Amino acid sequence: MPLPMAADLLVRRPRVRPACQRGVSLIEMLITLVLVSIGLIGLMGVLARARTVSTDAEDRGRAAMLASDIASQMMLNHGVNLPAAFLNNWIANVASNPQKGGLNAGTATVVAAADNDGGAATAADNVATITITWTSTGNVNHSYTTKVIVP
Repeated sequence: MPLPMAADLLVRRPRVRPACQRGVSLIEMLITLVLVSIGLIGLMGVLARARTVSTDAEDRGRAAMLASDIASQMMLNHGVNLPAAFLNNWIANVASNPQKGGLNAGTATVVAAADNDGGAATAADNVATITITWTSTGNVNHSYTTKVIVP
């Protein structure tokens, strides 16, 4: 076996790949790109759902806070009868936009309810039902109802 000459060692011969190996890295890159794209689309869907759930929870908390506001005013007044100006202002606050502390398409009602004596509802019963309804993003209707008994 003859020894290689110095000139042969300096010349690089191109490495020829078999025909079945050509373009493999391009296909691998395309598959990787597709998989990463599917993953990112899935992540965007999860983030959108998380935002919706977060907004719904915020709206429910705001409805509870607004109901608590009117209930505490009833406790301060020692009865369910409130001045009309205060009640109208509270209802307008519920109907205001969410940036001002209200609810999207919010409505509110305060109704005197009968207590356990079986008679008709009167203001002397000191029992009221507070109902707040609103529409969330996606046009889903929600409702929050609480019953207040003023001692």
